[in-house]
Amino acid sequence: MKKFLAHGCMLVGMLHMPVALYFGLTQGMGPEMTVFFSGLGFFWGGYVLKRAFGV
Repeated sequence: MKKFLAHGCMLVGMLHMPVALYFGLTQGMGPEMTVFFSGLGFFWGGYVLKRAFGV
């Protein structure tokens, strides 16, 4: 379960990146930064969990 949680967070973070790129290309500065930083937060949160759990 711990491994799934850590990898799930990292996956969600990676999936945010193309969405942020799409918003950046279509809508200019604004919404994509929110999506990008939330994705970055999920990714690094998952990475920290992975390191903490040792999986």
